[in-house]
Amino acid sequence: MATLLEIRFRTFTNNPNVQKMKKNEAIEAVKQPKQNYYLECFQFAKHFIRYRKQDFTSEDVIDHYNATKNKIPTEPRVWGAIFNELQKLGLIEQVGFVPYRKASGHGKPTRLWKKK
Repeated sequence: MATLLEIRFRTFTNNPNVQKMKKNEAIEAVKQPKQNYYLECFQFAKHFIRYRKQDFTSEDVIDHYNATKNKIPTEPRVWGAIFNELQKLGLIEQVGFVPYRKASGHGKPTRLWKKK
């Protein structure tokens, strides 16, 4: 049987407002300039989509970023914050899902984007 504290915790964490707050806090945390290189990654992603002729995934952007010998973010979630921001700014829009290519992704669905 669950304790009163466990019930309150479940109620609190299942609240959509709390979940949104946690997501926003996580996004802000990875934007911090420690060793996440948020601004460098963001500028690279903007440049990448500006010249991209076909649809792309975050995996495409990250692979190109890493291939150019840029500083690698210590927190990979920085890319989620970047794509969230690009979508908010109206620079990209989601057009579907495709399987993740790398073995580490286990073929999970990943968003397919196109520039606006």
